[in-house]
Amino acid sequence: MPIGPDRQGFVHLAEKLAGDVPDRPVAIARGQFQPLVVAARSKAGGADKTGAARLAEKKWWRLIAALAAAVVLLTPLAGWLVLRPPTPRPQQVTGWAERDTAIAHVAPLLTDLNSDGIDDFIGRFTGGQPRGQYVGAFDGATRNLLWRVGPLEPLAQPRQLAISDQRLAIIADSRLTVHQLADGQRAGEHDLPGQVFSSCANPSQRGPVWLMLADEGLFVDLRTGKLEPAARPQWCRPRSVQPAPAIAGFTAELALVDGNLMVAFGRPTGAVTAPATLLGFEVGDQSTRWQRPIVEDVPASLTNLPRPGEQVAMRDGRLYVSYFHRPSNRSRLLAIDAATGKTLWQAKTIQSAGDSVRATVAGRHHLYVVHAQLLSIYDVVSGERLATLGGPPAR
Repeated sequence: MPIGPDRQGFVHLAEKLAGDVPDRPVAIARGQFQPLVVAARSKAGGADKTGAARLAEKKWWRLIAALAAAVVLLTPLAGWLVLRPPTPRPQQVTGWAERDTAIAHVAPLLTDLNSDGIDDFIGRFTGGQPRGQYVGAFDGATRNLLWRVGPLEPLAQPRQLAISDQRLAIIADSRLTVHQLADGQRAGEHDLPGQVFSSCANPSQRGPVWLMLADEGLFVDLRTGKLEPAARPQWCRPRSVQPAPAIAGFTAELALVDGNLMVAFGRPTGAVTAPATLLGFEVGDQSTRWQRPIVEDVPASLTNLPRPGEQVAMRDGRLYVSYFHRPSNRSRLLAIDAATGKTLWQAKTIQSAGDSVRATVAGRHHLYVVHAQLLSIYDVVSGERLATLGGPPAR
């Protein structure tokens, strides 16, 4: 049977697809589309089809042509995606702080740098290119490095860090450098009248920073560098740490306060090796609401009382305790409801042995635990370990 004009049209189109694909080797194109040509010729020898069938065939071949054009156009893009250079990784941190630095310096400083509602954190770390000691700011949501200061000179290692008036104070012995909190750029440098042994900033992160020297206390304005003598301010003492109330049958020295909730740390009177015990109160009420050993599975395995700021922190109704669990020979982290004394969650730290916790800082969304030269970050609600700076990735 003769081939009709419509049959001749799609046979010609199929042959064109097989032999005339722009910018493609003929052999490749023929190898890819030759079966279509054979099928088209076979169909062309058959009886004429209805108008609807012919229209469907035309649409089919137009689709094939469009797919062939897409292959030709997208091949260079696919090659670029395969061969493009990898995205640079965040700044590598090989260690957090130093083994011999003070607790106040080891603990990260929390502040919201990018106004996303999540606390970012600032501290001293080892790593980077070139490798050295740095003070850096990290995004609280991603843990990526936002900016860094350094590498620091070996004889100018910072002993104190403080935040106030959108500035960061870095204090090394008797030298103060001030940096913009937004980007870490240096904003000033000042000589101090002596070595600084400790410092503290107002919890509001506004106003002067207080410095303790060998024989005097000073206020320093980070905006101007102005110094003036000052006694230790009331806000320089941790507001959450208070003397423990008198508790019948227990000896307790310190307690943590959060709103109207108070938790004291003690042990039965006269029993030096008795299990470390937590006792819950309401502020202004001497009656005990609840009591429990810190370690519930083996209470006698922990007799040392945790130290506020180092092994324990309290915020938003949650008490966080880091302790060494002797039965498993591993440090653990515990979150307790300060109103009821019930365990909310518990987690193992990545440190396999030894009581290595050096600082515990509670933020609005994250809990920061410094142990050895590692900084581990946990979700305050679930206890999931989100990241560890200076150690292996979160599991």
